[in-house]
Amino acid sequence: MALQETLTADLKTAMLSRDTQTVSVLRMLQSTLKYSQIEAGKALTDEEIVILIRKEVKKRNESAAAYKNAQQTERADAELAESEILKKYLPASIDPAIIRTFLESEAKAFGQLEPKHKGDLIKAAMQKFAGQTDGKTVSDIVNSLF
Repeated sequence: MALQETLTADLKTAMLSRDTQTVSVLRMLQSTLKYSQIEAGKALTDEEIVILIRKEVKKRNESAAAYKNAQQTERADAELAESEILKKYLPASIDPAIIRTFLESEAKAFGQLEPKHKGDLIKAAMQKFAGQTDGKTVSDIVNSLF
């Protein structure tokens, strides 16, 4: 079953069970996906949907951190709960050791590593592991190589 169909089915299930928080999060996600689909002018692939879900999870986590800094723990907890709902639709993240091994082999192609190669390494890793990791993880690994 495609990810879009899974999201729709889970939205219906949440509506029937009167799970208002899940309904709210999945409706927001459906809206985001529809907007992106219209913007792209084509149906979204599962990989593109995963990328959008990762962005939404990142937004929730950043908001939760901001709320915690502002001593608003109730709102922070709500954001984290929404993040957890969205994480259910993400594939398992790939082990950072695998990413590091890939990046080290890619770095050998450059010979002497220079800061100007960081962007090329990040781009190669993001293409190879699209949907399986986030940019921050890749960026942190690339920075540790220098």
